[in-house]
Amino acid sequence: MSEEKNKKKKTSKISKGCLIVFLIILGIFIFFFYIFYEAFGSSRYKENTKELIENTSTRYLSSTKLIYPEDAEIIHVSSKKLGPNFSTNSIFSVKNIDLFIDDVQKKYTFKNVKMNYPTLGNNENFDILISDLCGNLNQKDYQVKNPDSLKNFCGERNIMISHVKKEVEHVIIMVILPDEKLIWVNDTGWF
Repeated sequence: MSEEKNKKKKTSKISKGCLIVFLIILGIFIFFFYIFYEAFGSSRYKENTKELIENTSTRYLSSTKLIYPEDAEIIHVSSKKLGPNFSTNSIFSVKNIDLFIDDVQKKYTFKNVKMNYPTLGNNENFDILISDLCGNLNQKDYQVKNPDSLKNFCGERNIMISHVKKEVEHVIIMVILPDEKLIWVNDTGWF
């Protein structure tokens, strides 16, 4: 009888061990499935949140390698994530636009074109992920909640545009609207 009890104890220990290993493997599988889903399957849009506003100057510095202007006033900040692709938009006004233009032209070359958002220039492809900033893209989930803040941005405008960074998977553009004293920086990452 004691041999039978020993066999049952050994079988019971093996069963518990197999169950523990199975649960660990299942947990790892669920974890990686969640990570994969978050990276490739989810989409999010945030605009003008406290976190985005507070990080605007840091994001501007890391994107453009330029110091954020002291007299800048944030008009709009948003982030959009579509699967592994992302885009952030920062639009701010600067009172002394001429000084700002002089500073940025020391580092980047700008082209003078017309913009009627989302069309930049002569339908040139700037490889950025466009958000529905002006409400003309029919992207209901990604439309700006306060379009009045962008009334000086939308419509046909004279702009100066530059690629701050142009790589296959990462594009940053800077757009200056000199008449409106606005600056728009778009940072897009592609997978």
